[in-house]
Amino acid sequence: MRFDSLANELLLRRSVPVSQLPAQSLIGAQPPLSGRDVHATYGLLVHYTGSHWVNAMMNAGFVGRAGADCWLTPSPHAACMLPYTLGLDSPRDVCLLIDVSSVPGLWGPGTCPPSRRYPNIWRGGGIEFVCPASTPIPFALVQNIVQLEPCGDIF
Repeated sequence: MRFDSLANELLLRRSVPVSQLPAQSLIGAQPPLSGRDVHATYGLLVHYTGSHWVNAMMNAGFVGRAGADCWLTPSPHAACMLPYTLGLDSPRDVCLLIDVSSVPGLWGPGTCPPSRRYPNIWRGGGIEFVCPASTPIPFALVQNIVQLEPCGDIF
């Protein structure tokens, strides 16, 4: 298995406690963090998605899918490591860099649970935040759209 050293090195250098629970389970169990506080600690957050969703998000005016919570992470990951570290059900090929400083509330940081489709392989364990569907993140807060290389290597 590949080791995503940049993401892990960044996580080791942060001294912010991370809940072992998924971010979504923190909703109602603790007050939300302001986007300003999250941004002060982590900087830009990342929403990983498929290239086929980007135009739909731009047209809708918000990040994520209509009526669904939106997950974000402060950690950069190679495309090939995303499903493993974030416990996704499918690979992603686009990274949206988002300035969350004006987002009213985010829950987290929590620990990504395993994939629902492949829990024994894509085990999660990365850091995640969640923004509830009731307060979607405006697409205008996206600072950059990055196409990811399938293997994650840049050379």
